[in-house]
Amino acid sequence: MKPILIYVVWGISALLLGAAWASYFVFLAPFSELLVVHFEGGRGIDFFGSKQDVLSIIGIGTAAAFINTVLAMVLCRKDAFLSYLLAFGTLFISLLILLTVAVIISVN
Repeated sequence: MKPILIYVVWGISALLLGAAWASYFVFLAPFSELLVVHFEGGRGIDFFGSKQDVLSIIGIGTAAAFINTVLAMVLCRKDAFLSYLLAFGTLFISLLILLTVAVIISVN
């Protein structure tokens, strides 16, 4: 039997990643110019990128979250602590991806 908390954390992670994907398609997909990907307060704009760079950030984060979720499900019976660690790590990655996309959208 798999703990319900892992499913809840996975669901929240999926919602956060879904919000990141939706934000990309609503706000950045129609954008055709270069995007500000990195900005420092003292020095200004450091790095420009295209919308494909933002798409790769979301895609790699989604892949990492999927792999962590699969590993958490597999390890659930053998090591509960590691399973929870992977599940909450997935939640943390999803939150960081959503925040990254939100900052890139707000700067541009």
